[in-house]
Amino acid sequence: MTRSTDGGLKISFVESLADIVTPVVQYLNSTGPERDLFDVDHIVVPNAGVRAWLLQQIASQVGTSSLGNDGIAANVSIKYLGELDALIGRRTMGADPWAVGPLSMTVLSVINKHSGSFTSHIERLGGGLKAARLMSDRFDKYHARRPSMIVEWEAGRPNLAPVVGEVVGSGEHTIAAAPLDASDVWQYDLWRLVRAEVDAQPWPVMVEEMLANPSLLDDATLPPRILVVGLQSLSVRHVRALQLLSQHMTVEAVLVHPSPALAKQWAVDATRVPASTGIAPNPIRVSSFEDNVDPMVSMWLRGAHDAQMVLASQGVSPAVQSLADVTAADDLLHSFQNAVRQGVATSSMFTPGDRSFQVHRAHNLGRQVEIARDAILHAFQDIKDLEPHEVVVICADVEAASPLLEAAFSRNVGGKPLPFIVADRGLRQVDDGASLLNNLLTVVTGRFSITDIMTVATSTLVMQQFGASADDVASWYRLIDRTRIRWGASPEHRNRLGVESEASAHTWFAGLQRALVGALLPDAEPDIDFGGAVPLPDLDAADLESVGRLSAIVSAMSSLEILANTTTELPVIEWADAVQDTLLALAVSNKGELDDALEAINTLRGYVTDARGADIASLTVTFEHFVEQLAEQISSAPGRQPLRTGAITATSSVPLRGVPFKVVCLLGFDEGTMRAGETEGDDLVSRQAFMGDIDPRIDQRRSILDAISAASHRVVVTCNGRSIKNNAEVPLITPLAELLDLCGRCGVPEYENNKGFLQVEYQHPRHFSSPRNFIEGEIVPGMVWSHDEVALRSITETHAKTQAAIDAEAAAVRMAESGVDEPYRVITPRELDSFMKDPLSAFVRSGLGISTWNDAEDDEPATIPLELTQKEIGLLRGNLASAVQSGFATQHWITVNSAVGNIPLGAYGSNLSEELTGRVDELGQVASDWGIHLDEMIPYEIRIPYVGGEIAGNLMVYPASENHIALVDLGKSSKSSEIKLRDRLGLWLLLLRASGYQIEGAIAVVVSEETRNKVTYPTTIWHYVQLGPNINQEIAQAKVEQLAELFDEAVRAPFPKFSGTIDQVLKGDMKKAEDAFDSYLSMTNKSRDGEEYKYLETMECLVFGIAPKFDDIFYEGSSNVNFHARLAATVIAKNDDIAKDLGLKNLAPTNAPAGKKKKRYVYA
Repeated sequence: MTRSTDGGLKISFVESLADIVTPVVQYLNSTGPERDLFDVDHIVVPNAGVRAWLLQQIASQVGTSSLGNDGIAANVSIKYLGELDALIGRRTMGADPWAVGPLSMTVLSVINKHSGSFTSHIERLGGGLKAARLMSDRFDKYHARRPSMIVEWEAGRPNLAPVVGEVVGSGEHTIAAAPLDASDVWQYDLWRLVRAEVDAQPWPVMVEEMLANPSLLDDATLPPRILVVGLQSLSVRHVRALQLLSQHMTVEAVLVHPSPALAKQWAVDATRVPASTGIAPNPIRVSSFEDNVDPMVSMWLRGAHDAQMVLASQGVSPAVQSLADVTAADDLLHSFQNAVRQGVATSSMFTPGDRSFQVHRAHNLGRQVEIARDAILHAFQDIKDLEPHEVVVICADVEAASPLLEAAFSRNVGGKPLPFIVADRGLRQVDDGASLLNNLLTVVTGRFSITDIMTVATSTLVMQQFGASADDVASWYRLIDRTRIRWGASPEHRNRLGVESEASAHTWFAGLQRALVGALLPDAEPDIDFGGAVPLPDLDAADLESVGRLSAIVSAMSSLEILANTTTELPVIEWADAVQDTLLALAVSNKGELDDALEAINTLRGYVTDARGADIASLTVTFEHFVEQLAEQISSAPGRQPLRTGAITATSSVPLRGVPFKVVCLLGFDEGTMRAGETEGDDLVSRQAFMGDIDPRIDQRRSILDAISAASHRVVVTCNGRSIKNNAEVPLITPLAELLDLCGRCGVPEYENNKGFLQVEYQHPRHFSSPRNFIEGEIVPGMVWSHDEVALRSITETHAKTQAAIDAEAAAVRMAESGVDEPYRVITPRELDSFMKDPLSAFVRSGLGISTWNDAEDDEPATIPLELTQKEIGLLRGNLASAVQSGFATQHWITVNSAVGNIPLGAYGSNLSEELTGRVDELGQVASDWGIHLDEMIPYEIRIPYVGGEIAGNLMVYPASENHIALVDLGKSSKSSEIKLRDRLGLWLLLLRASGYQIEGAIAVVVSEETRNKVTYPTTIWHYVQLGPNINQEIAQAKVEQLAELFDEAVRAPFPKFSGTIDQVLKGDMKKAEDAFDSYLSMTNKSRDGEEYKYLETMECLVFGIAPKFDDIFYEGSSNVNFHARLAATVIAKNDDIAKDLGLKNLAPTNAPAGKKKKRYVYA
């Protein structure tokens, strides 16, 4: 299978990574008389995934007993291609000054000394350390991919890489190097100046010199042999290194070439490649790409073809694995693999139940993850003895997919979680110390936003350092909310970020100062005190410790920010010391928690100590550039990756590329995830094209092919096939389309009833709760697709008597009969109020546990509020009314509230102050008339038992005179807000009556405005609400119990209203009902706060998808219509007839501009 090609160098091809195990075992078991028992064997592999896998294979086959699988992997050093550099460089080098990090400092030193020569180029690259790093990256790239150009530069010739020219009389080809363009010579000049500083030859020059004079390596301590396995190709640089090492030791290389047939065919082409020792061959076209070869296989294996040609150009002819008799494929996956092995696709009879290759088309990445989970669960059912570690999920974008994967796979299956791990993540994503360091840098270079600060403050390492608890964190968030902190450490910090204002409102300094002063002083009316701070009320000395902890955390970060933004530049080591000191001040580190973070900081110190140049240590850089280098260190993959853990592993396509698995899932291969990228305009590598240059488009296709070839039992592909906006078909990315074309050539037919789609493509619904997921054959023939019990619950009490609905109902009944008892339920008054407005809220919030609050309300934006929402204005109105009612001067209240940031800065705040002052008198008059005390709401405890639980909680209301209560809506009024407030009071009165409280009535006060003759006037509307005279405590309790039972029913099944649709259905007007339904689906109405909302943001869309059908939900006799009819008969509602009988007719508004509208309502 192998033969000697160049002294001690032997190179051969095998089909797959699985085939390298036998050569490795033979290599390790072979011994010679010169080998010592304790000699270390050296193996070079392409990446960490292959290393982890190969170690397991070695341990199971080397040194085994007669029982087998009980061996050991000892005295084996498995490293990567950099080991070749290390072996050759040991002659003269310790730390490598040509490594990118140290080289960047040398480049920086050179451009500082010769700034005039490179000014325009360096400024274009970002200047300073950033430009130096970019150039050191580029030089490193030239060393690796254009080594012959570096040899030219070392010789003082400003040329591009030499190329193979025409044939001369002797039959040999000329070798010539074209000079650099005048616009590129500056890179050569810069490299030469750097070379003058670095007292060590660059790697390509060293190799060529040693090849010319092998004795230069005689004094190196080299192992007796080395084995290179698993690589798909070798660059000219590495071929030359192996040829050099082979003159001093035995060198073997076993490369992967997935098509023995094409390797044999291309070996003939390789004989015609001109010899060009040390120089990559020119691109050539060969006829074997077109003749008798499947077009996809030939294109996807172009890299394998080029690898053969590169070896041939360097005088290396690898041994090719013979193509054994190809066994007829028993499924589609093996038909694929045979097509690759033979280079030709053979059509065979496709079995409809063949699940060996599946393409699942979804609507977005989140659904893809859910589908992949179900597909993997089906694989465990279908494949005998399948173990979790035999399954891999290869992600096109692992960073985007990882949180979705972790959430989906954390759900239990049969009461147990699936063993699952995401590998191939950056250091900051897997190490707490590195994560903290990354977050610290985000704070210091950012705006000191609440999110950024609290991400650091709530880190486990920080909380341990400061002795903080969960109670402290809760109090911190309350403090932030109460002091209205938004962003900025201090006014000076804001000034540095371009905000020209001395106002301290909304800064951390102002907020924490208010809290500290408030904890020291007794509570009093808000006033400006020490240092201009308004003490925060309701704090005492016991709160000092908690506030002090947060102050210390913020102060530590602020100190680093001040240094970073007030100091132009510092040496790298001084920046490293400052960051390290801050990190150690913030976080506990007694058990090595910060080791990886500190190592990343030390790496940057190493850039300085390992670089060449007299002034390196004193070179100054900006903090921004320093942070960029440090962020790169903590974002790179850690040395210890969990690639072989016994769990299902998710990773990118790199670490486990080609590693054998039984089941391979390709996730998220969609538009935008497989881009070729753009080359830099002055990148000299792009100036020339050579055989063996990496083509990202071909390499991406090869990675997919490697994944398919690595699978022994099943390949699952998930992708976006439908638009999430309108459900329209989305075209597949080109590689997947090419793959499906190969499916067709292998005999996969289209669906008879769905032309254009092959029978390996499966269309999935938009939502996890679609009944199709639970109907046999609806997604994949012969099976029920989904394993999600929550999703199954969501379609119980389904809304259409289709066969799908009947089957889903039956499944729900089976689940209900599983014997799981319903939990004791506690319904809060607020939940009951929401349920009565929209019963679907009970299902979504309590049944599915989904919060429907707007996320934007959870995270305060890192901006100074220049406007307020209507809700915030309403709170200010109430606060001012309460203050005035207590004798507080209006103007002083405005001064205090402006100081603490409650009233925004600028003209808007001034106008708002006038508007608040203008309305508070009228609101105060209404409060005085009814005896409403606006200074504090009081609780009424509610506790009403029912079958299955209780309604319990506190009703928070304003006290009013003579057994009355009040609620006040101080925001901008609308007809809807009036009705909601009035209806809520009706429910509150019912709950109070059922609890035995003797409340005579309630007042709903709404601050509003009215326009007459195009002039807007402030006005206050009040509604007097009372229960009907027939509702005593017993009747009220019965009503509440009925509502609670309906609530329980709504938790178990969705009962949507689709806005006014249900009202028209209950009236029997189906035409208006359908119109209301269609209007709701296409709505672009505006909410009270003026924010546009659409159907996609509704709970109905969440449960029923983007295209629900009216007839599926509101058909005659449906459970949904029946439920709403029962609910309508149970709820209490405004009864105008009773109001008239009692003489409580509505009174017309007064004619005065500031008049009040008086309305009375009776609920029965």
